[in-house]
Amino acid sequence: MFLTYSSSFNEQFTNIYALRTYYEPNSVKAISILNQNSWLRSKLQNHSLRAGADFYISKLTTIGFAVNGVMINRRGAGDAPGTWLNEDGRTDSVIRTLSNGNTRFRNGGGNVNFRHVFAKDRELSADFDFLDYTISGKQHFDNNVSFPVPYTQSIQGSLPSEIRIYSAKTDYRQRMSNGVSLDLGYKSSFVKTDNLAEYFIGSNGNLKPDYDKTNHFLYNEQIHALYASAEKTVGKFNLQGGLRYERTSYDAHQKGNLLRKDSLFSRNYDGIFPTMFVQYKADSNNNFSITAGRRIDRPAYQKLNPFVFVINKYTYQQGNPFFQPQYTWNVQLTHQFRQWLMTSFNYNVTNNYFSQIFLSNPDGTLIYSEGNLGRMRNIGITVSTQLDLTKWWAVSFQGNLYNKKIEGVVWDARMTELTQFNMNINNQFRFGKGWSAELSGFFVTKEQELQEITDPTGQIIAGIGKQVMKNKGSLKLSLRDIFYTQAMKGDTNFQQAFEYFKLTRDTRVLTLGFTYRFGKSFKT
Repeated sequence: MFLTYSSSFNEQFTNIYALRTYYEPNSVKAISILNQNSWLRSKLQNHSLRAGADFYISKLTTIGFAVNGVMINRRGAGDAPGTWLNEDGRTDSVIRTLSNGNTRFRNGGGNVNFRHVFAKDRELSADFDFLDYTISGKQHFDNNVSFPVPYTQSIQGSLPSEIRIYSAKTDYRQRMSNGVSLDLGYKSSFVKTDNLAEYFIGSNGNLKPDYDKTNHFLYNEQIHALYASAEKTVGKFNLQGGLRYERTSYDAHQKGNLLRKDSLFSRNYDGIFPTMFVQYKADSNNNFSITAGRRIDRPAYQKLNPFVFVINKYTYQQGNPFFQPQYTWNVQLTHQFRQWLMTSFNYNVTNNYFSQIFLSNPDGTLIYSEGNLGRMRNIGITVSTQLDLTKWWAVSFQGNLYNKKIEGVVWDARMTELTQFNMNINNQFRFGKGWSAELSGFFVTKEQELQEITDPTGQIIAGIGKQVMKNKGSLKLSLRDIFYTQAMKGDTNFQQAFEYFKLTRDTRVLTLGFTYRFGKSFKT
């Protein structure tokens, strides 16, 4: 039996700077520039609860249950002054967007599970799960133009959403007399989402429905899967293989309004996903393995929602109801030396590649969305190690070097290829009299997608700790992002626009923590 409750409260800060240049169609001649700086502050309160228990009906049969719930309240306010410049660099207009919003997130779920052991070599298990996500969001924007002609435009939005997920699965495991371990299973899941967006627009308190942004989207999905796997050890070899078949069907309904027609669409598709793993234990110091397989990745349900989410007057975020799964074939070769060095070579190809999509409207509005943009090929090497350099100094390191090539169609055919590197390192120091310290960090080189390039980024973290109260308590003081280097900045290409952006958050955080252990230690 277990019961866990946690609560947290924090304030967040985000600054987004954007410099956009708009061009004439099919030309490199600039016609206008938007210089905009946005400050966003939010307060977040989080409560979570988990509880569960297992009941042993007999020595061979167990029934268990678990429930969980999450409540999140978020309030935020924003201030985004912007200046429009003409092609000569002179001020054309000045606008300031003031915003506030409130989002309530409720998540509740439950699980019932069953396990029965027929004998030491046979086992049957089943799980039943239910999840309910309820989100209610409200937005309000005042777009205040001060030059050349003062006026105020107000936008108000209400965005309730609900997602319900039911799933059931059963698994059977048996160890055969010839040493083969066999696993068989079946799983079904049912998803239902109901998303509503109501927007109003006007001035001086006279707001009318904005049917261009108002939407009501319903989505129902079923996924059924059969899977089997087998494992056997032969001498120094461990062999594993598996096969999974999935059948997916969904129906979507985008309800109409005065400006938009009612639309219905559905899709059925299936897929086969094999996996293979072979391990060779050459000696006590060296292990070699190869893994290969095909997998499917589905977009999050909220990303299928076609609603427009207003960021500011000239920046929207929009979902994509035609967002499809991506499929990846991958092969990986791994060598492990003792317990401290692992080297992996990997190659994978992804079709229907997930990518951000950046769109532009004739009125200067830019839209951030996501979708499938063709094919991605990735080849790379990963090295990880854990070492005790001295009795008081332990270090762990992981580095990834890979070459990524992406081919796809946005408004025209595009291809990009880049070699990238990322790493993280952690140093643990143990001094005398209960003192300890930590120094860690990560670094990511320049990254590139079809429409966006982001600059290198990283951060350094340091901390110091002390055991107190006869080693039952511990104090720890840590500082994250010491040099305030974890910013996201880069360039984005739109069809008739170009944007330089820089996003910074309150990533530099000083934390003081205290932990106390109750009771006595004992050995089992």
